[in-house]
Amino acid sequence: MTSLRALLFMGWVGLVFVTLACSGDDMSGGGDDAADDGDGGTGHGDAGDGGPGDGDAGGGNAGDGDAGDGDAGDGDAGDGDAGDGDAGDGGAGDGDAGDGGAGDGDAGDGAVNMAPTADAGADASGFTHLAFSLDGSGSSDPEDDGLTYDWELKSAPAGSTALLSDAATASPGFVPDLPGAYVFSLVVGDGTLDSAADEVTVTVSTTKVLVVGDNFAPGLTDRIVSGLGWEVDSPYGFNAFEPVASGSFVAWEQNAGGPEVLVAEGSGGRIEVAPHGGQIAGIHASGDRLVFSNNRALGTSGDIYAYTISTGVEVVIANTSHEEQVPQTDGDWVVWHELILPGYTDRNIRGYRISDGATFDIDDPEVIEEQPELAGDYVVYQEEDLSGEEDIYGYRISTGTRFPIDTTTGLQNQHQAAGDYALWFDRSSGTPTLKSYRLSDGMGATLGAAIQFHHDGTHVAYTREEPEGTYNLIIRNLSTGSESTVATGSNYLLNPWVETPFVAWTEQHPTDGADVMAYDFDTTQSVALASGPGTQDRARVIEGRFYWTEGVQSDYAQDVFVLATPGGQKRNLSGPGSFRVSDAIEQLDRYRAIVFGDNIDSGGGLGVRSGQSLALLDAADSAGVPMLALNSDLNDTCLAHIFDNEGLYGIGVDSVDATAIVAIDVSVPGHPIFEGLSTGSTLALHTGSSSVMEEFVATLDGAALDAPSDWTTLAVFGPAGEQTGKDAIVTFSLPMGTLVMMDGTGDLADRYMYWNAARETLYLNQVRYLAGLPR
Repeated sequence: MTSLRALLFMGWVGLVFVTLACSGDDMSGGGDDAADDGDGGTGHGDAGDGGPGDGDAGGGNAGDGDAGDGDAGDGDAGDGDAGDGDAGDGGAGDGDAGDGGAGDGDAGDGAVNMAPTADAGADASGFTHLAFSLDGSGSSDPEDDGLTYDWELKSAPAGSTALLSDAATASPGFVPDLPGAYVFSLVVGDGTLDSAADEVTVTVSTTKVLVVGDNFAPGLTDRIVSGLGWEVDSPYGFNAFEPVASGSFVAWEQNAGGPEVLVAEGSGGRIEVAPHGGQIAGIHASGDRLVFSNNRALGTSGDIYAYTISTGVEVVIANTSHEEQVPQTDGDWVVWHELILPGYTDRNIRGYRISDGATFDIDDPEVIEEQPELAGDYVVYQEEDLSGEEDIYGYRISTGTRFPIDTTTGLQNQHQAAGDYALWFDRSSGTPTLKSYRLSDGMGATLGAAIQFHHDGTHVAYTREEPEGTYNLIIRNLSTGSESTVATGSNYLLNPWVETPFVAWTEQHPTDGADVMAYDFDTTQSVALASGPGTQDRARVIEGRFYWTEGVQSDYAQDVFVLATPGGQKRNLSGPGSFRVSDAIEQLDRYRAIVFGDNIDSGGGLGVRSGQSLALLDAADSAGVPMLALNSDLNDTCLAHIFDNEGLYGIGVDSVDATAIVAIDVSVPGHPIFEGLSTGSTLALHTGSSSVMEEFVATLDGAALDAPSDWTTLAVFGPAGEQTGKDAIVTFSLPMGTLVMMDGTGDLADRYMYWNAARETLYLNQVRYLAGLPR
């Protein structure tokens, strides 16, 4: 007899067995056995979480009749593998065993969700101020779920203010403002899980453009630097010139690769006195003080500044809406002339004393006063009346009195004042005659025919052409009138400069080249300060030291040199800032674009030789550096004329009325160079003449280009006279596929700084468009 405890134990075991068989955790639910009439009911497999769902056999308990048949146990779908239905076992009955049918398991849903992978792209390089796009399109998800993007700028060069745009997209952008490394991270998500961060580094270089032929008024270079913030290399005709010196320092104007700056060098080292942009109109020195005119804000008039070398203090002497020019100083007083706007119809002379702010004006509304020269208590200047008569006048600062020096009928000009003397040219007879005037007592003298002169208040050095075709350089003592001939010969004797006891000058050879010479009064000896290939010019003797400019003839770039004593070792002050076209040709990989200005080959050493321009064009085509050419019909110095003159390009250039309005009708309004401009009507750029590009036939490197197939007219001239409807702005490709854009509307903006807002916007858009092209 089975005990109660044993029955309870057997029941518990059976319960456990049934429980395990029916469990839905990683298995199909077991089939439930019906006890009715001894028939095994169908076994149902409930959903399992992940593993195979097993449908156990429906057990047929003993009945009164035949053995119970176990129906198939159905395994419902588990989350993972198929549920398997085991055979239903017929329990013991009065009849045969019941056969359990197979349990069917439905398919599972799939694997566990996996995190996506971010791919920020390969490290890359970019350029300052040019938009750069990142690329996260290589990111992926194992289940191919849609991705979200989260970019972040992790680090940038110190001082950078660059920001990401569209950071939640696969390809956000940024505009780098400083050179250096920019590090970005990317995290992507699938809606449930996020990826690990992936980083990419963009190494940014400074955007650099080459500008050729921007000599007289460097607006092309200045506008790229100030408007776009890019760097410019510009082989100016004179990249350093007009040295002045006083005491222990020398200063000069320098415009190599950017806005003109005034550079001073002395015992304290080298200083950029005026690094704020604009164009320096002239400098003068006295003691340790420099004065200069500078239109630092582009498109504005020039103002007068004074800078003290020893203290570094800068003072604004004159800052008006008018044009202030040609300042002179004796260390405390500063004088200059002011051009009254609009129209420059009047000029007046102003004076300012730095120590106490005292002022004076020389202003007669009936005449024009200009070109003041300061000599102690006196100002010597030129007056011009409405008929064009030019006279020389003086003004005594301490008494405020004005007095005539030479009012002979005709022209008197090119005056100089120093010490107790004023000298000038009297041109009333047609031949320049050199005259002098002693300021203290009004004593005058006629020195004779002359070509050029310079005096220091004690002696005057002047050159004279003799009837037989020779030239003489003469030294004259102003107080005694005694003269001596310093040099004579068939060479041109130019630009004399005297500081007792020395005189320096340029000796120009009839064929080519020029030397800088010096003469010592005391020893009566002459010596060549600088000679050889190229051009040496603008010699100065200041406090016993010699200065001059020196250029390589093939490039016409100038440096300032100094020599302490004749026969000593010369020193290049402005180098290595010099930059030549030959340097550019060898280093074209530095540039995103090349701009050809209006003054490429102006002759006389001011521009770049046409042969160099063509060599640069060839090299740029091979290197794939796109080019912009601003053309003019005012002279033969622009790229269009050089092409035509060399037989390489034929571009029709028509002269037009110089007062015509230069306007264009836009042919391709959606082109990027017109961004920000109203192109719905004729666009007025400036007043003046322009070149017209209506024909194009070219050969380059032996390959003929007869009307290139990709010639595109972007704009034609508007209603402005005979050029109406003709090509004004065009693009085409060179033989190697390099893009060239020619703009026939930019001559006066380049040459004479006639910039309005539309002209400047168009120019900057053109440069930006070309520089942004892939190379």
